[in-house]
Amino acid sequence: PERVSPPDFDIDFCEKRRVEVIEYVRQKYGYDNVAQICTYGQLKAKAVVKDVARVMGLDFDAGNKLTKMIPDELKMTVPKAIEQSEELAALIESDPKVKEVFDFAKILEGLNRQTGVHAAGVIIGDQRLDNLVPLSRSATGDMVVQYPKEPCENLGLLKMDFLGLRTLTIIRNALDMIKQQHGVDINLSKLPLDDKKTYEMLQKGDTIAVFQLESGGMQNLCRSFGVETIEHIIALVALYRPGPMQFIETFINRKKGIEEIVYDHPKMEEILKETYGIMVYQEQIMQVVQALAGFSLGGADILRRAIGKKKEDVMKEQHLKFVEGCAKTNNISAELAEVIWEKIKLFAGYGFNKSHSAAYGVVSYQTAYLKANYPVEFMAAVLTSEIENAEKLAFLITACREMGIKVLPPDINSSGISFSVDAGKIRFGLGAIKGMGEVAASKIIESREKEGVFTSFQDFCERCGTEVNSRMLEHLTRAGALDTLGLRRSQILAIAEPMMSFAAQRAKDKAAGQGSLFDLLGGDDGMDDACSIPIPDIPEFDWEEILKTEKELLGFYVSGHPLDRNSELVNAYGTPIRTLGDLEDGTPVRLAGMVSSFTKKISKFSNKPFGILTLEDFDASCECMIYERTLKEMTENGVPTETGTPLLLEINVSKKDENERPRVIVEKILPLEEASARFTEEIYLHIFEDKVTKEQQAELAQLARQFPGNVKMILCLVRKDDSVIFVEAGFDVTPTAEFIRGVIRILGRNSFKVKVIPPKRPAPRRWKKPEDEGENKSE
Repeated sequence: PERVSPPDFDIDFCEKRRVEVIEYVRQKYGYDNVAQICTYGQLKAKAVVKDVARVMGLDFDAGNKLTKMIPDELKMTVPKAIEQSEELAALIESDPKVKEVFDFAKILEGLNRQTGVHAAGVIIGDQRLDNLVPLSRSATGDMVVQYPKEPCENLGLLKMDFLGLRTLTIIRNALDMIKQQHGVDINLSKLPLDDKKTYEMLQKGDTIAVFQLESGGMQNLCRSFGVETIEHIIALVALYRPGPMQFIETFINRKKGIEEIVYDHPKMEEILKETYGIMVYQEQIMQVVQALAGFSLGGADILRRAIGKKKEDVMKEQHLKFVEGCAKTNNISAELAEVIWEKIKLFAGYGFNKSHSAAYGVVSYQTAYLKANYPVEFMAAVLTSEIENAEKLAFLITACREMGIKVLPPDINSSGISFSVDAGKIRFGLGAIKGMGEVAASKIIESREKEGVFTSFQDFCERCGTEVNSRMLEHLTRAGALDTLGLRRSQILAIAEPMMSFAAQRAKDKAAGQGSLFDLLGGDDGMDDACSIPIPDIPEFDWEEILKTEKELLGFYVSGHPLDRNSELVNAYGTPIRTLGDLEDGTPVRLAGMVSSFTKKISKFSNKPFGILTLEDFDASCECMIYERTLKEMTENGVPTETGTPLLLEINVSKKDENERPRVIVEKILPLEEASARFTEEIYLHIFEDKVTKEQQAELAQLARQFPGNVKMILCLVRKDDSVIFVEAGFDVTPTAEFIRGVIRILGRNSFKVKVIPPKRPAPRRWKKPEDEGENKSE
């Protein structure tokens, strides 16, 4: 077929979700003429070597050692790795097992490991696509093309990218709430790009929920770089990707004046000044070859594409043209031209489109501006966007608390459908409660807006009983949405069924114009109560049960957290679970949290037992693998694994590649209560001269004498003029959990810090050859 011209779309894509865009295109051009692109994930050098090593029976450490010998370069291949690494080549030559691994890896490298759907690509044809290309259904039921984009384009089909950003919806919702709460109508196109609060926040690395800047690596980069302008944000968005990341340190040093900024030719200064002499953007590369070698704009783009796609024949032609052009246009020597050419080759492979980066950078700035200046409204909008993701929701709610923003439970008298702002706090939405549909939530809100707030449980049942069934009522109660009605949750559930029946009859009578005898006598409140359902005087549910049901219905704990009693131990001795993805392969760390679930299984391959433990801290959870040796030690030491048990795990992080969710391998497991006594090198107690009394000092000394040991206790005396004096207490202690709780009782929370003994990397497990023990063993 002839190439299809781009259709004339008449909607504003930036304000629409991607799914709406695709549906719009399908309706306008025919459902069967539109599909998404199917893409393929290929086995890369490191991944294929690690996979082959495991299949062949090598243990974790042996496979890890082989992959670390493969250079960290973009588009690295197995043959290229052997050629570049003398150590690897020598090992392959000397060890037949390693040679076999790499022989298989060479064959398997580049094969498709799985299919996936392109994040934004949509294929459009002028006829039914199944006439032209094979189609299939994705996991979510969408129609997808079974070819990658290149064959589709070669067939003459139109490939369009519709990138619908959830962030745009967040910004829109935040702006609506800001207008509602403050009466301020913000025009994003007129935002000041030099807002002091915004850049101060970025320089602190406080970038959670800020578009493109929220990862742990980006937080550190913003802190170390010191973001001061919108140009800095644009540059960081372009640099923080595989490949150009190797230039980040140079970029920071040049910005801070630690390294000298050098330009190979004076004409390059004007082009590269904003990025400190480093070619960050594709547009800069094109400008350099135009300025130095007299390339036309079209010729510069041909060069950029040839280098980016590794087209050797075109690159040779462009190389010669560049050297000759440099001599002819600016009298640049062949030697200098070669130096510049090598840099162009290097940077063009990593260069990012500046117009793309600038568009992202502006959205990054807009979200940072809203977070810095209107944090409550912005975070409410962010929470609404993640309402279906319980794990992300818990993480964001923890972030809100760290920002000093209180997240309130749902309330029938003040909640909206989604998260909203309530007197400077964030209120959980009724529609976000598990089992509550938007229809029922909308009716509750509609009744409240028309007839006023609900004054009692009976009033609520009479006005909303037809829309809220018994299951929804239980969920509302257990989530805390009815707490403002003056009854305990246990009382409401005890009278829920008879009250709903009573209220339904009352509503029916009123609709029929009958009313009660007391209505006819003047509707005295006391008499009306007498006709209501009696409320039993029963105790509230157990604290643990309240927390458990809140977590089930809301995705997070509202009234507290089961780990609150151990919060100091969790924070002092454990690495936050949410940061596991930022750690490198093989990193040993400790995790502190409580057991969500524990299952024992038998391996189908080795017939050996292993365990899967789900550990949860304040804002995330992870699945931990416990293999035979560790499982045996855990059982012998009597470590409990019941749900809710606080534990400390010494673990090893296993990652095949950067984007993969890390596997957690447990090396040691023990009760959390033992952490402080076993892993504390020194403990520092903060004593404020104007706050701590002599009685408290005496009580502290008595507490220390009750726990003698070999851990040095250091007193940090903060004087009235804020000067600090460090004094050794003179006697060592054993900082058990009981001792730490005593310190908190005497001095208050955040009154101590510990210097923790870091975890050691576990000893490598030796791979045992089959002839050693009659079978191929690898733990």
